[in-house]
Amino acid sequence: MFYYAVLLLFSVGCGQIQDDLVIEQDYRIPWHESSEELKPFVAEFEEIFEVNVSYPVYLTDDLPGYTNGICTGFLVDNKKFVPMAIKISKQVWEHGTESARKKLMWHELGHCSLELRHNELEGSVMFFSMSLYEKVNEQVFDDFIEYVNYL
Repeated sequence: MFYYAVLLLFSVGCGQIQDDLVIEQDYRIPWHESSEELKPFVAEFEEIFEVNVSYPVYLTDDLPGYTNGICTGFLVDNKKFVPMAIKISKQVWEHGTESARKKLMWHELGHCSLELRHNELEGSVMFFSMSLYEKVNEQVFDDFIEYVNYL
C-alpha cells in the first residue's frame, strides 16, 4: 500500500481546474515558505474559522493571465481535496488596498481550508471576480463569517 501511495505522489502531469480549484497531477511541486506579509491574514482566518492552515501561502510571479491568487492541491480517491499551497500574485498584492488584500486571502483560504466554491453574489468574498483596488466594506467579511457558520 505504501508503495502505491508513493507512486501516486510522484506521478507526472499537468494541473487542471476543477470546481474553482487547481487539481495538480504533478505532486513534486517545490516547497515554499509562507510569505511573512501574508501570515497575519492567515492567522486571523485560522482564529475566526477554527482551522489550521498547514500548507504554504506565498507571493509569486508565476500566475497565469489576470489571476490574482490560486489554491492548488490534489484529490484523494477523486473525492477529498487536499490543499498543497495558495499562491498570490506579487504584482496584484503590491497594488491592492488593505481590505481587498484581506478579501483575496479569505477567498483563497475559503477554497483551500473550507472547500468553498465560487458564488454568484457580486462583491461577496467567494464571488469569482474582484478588483484589488476597491475598498471592501467590513460588512462583506461579517456576511462571510455568518455564511460559513451557517454551513
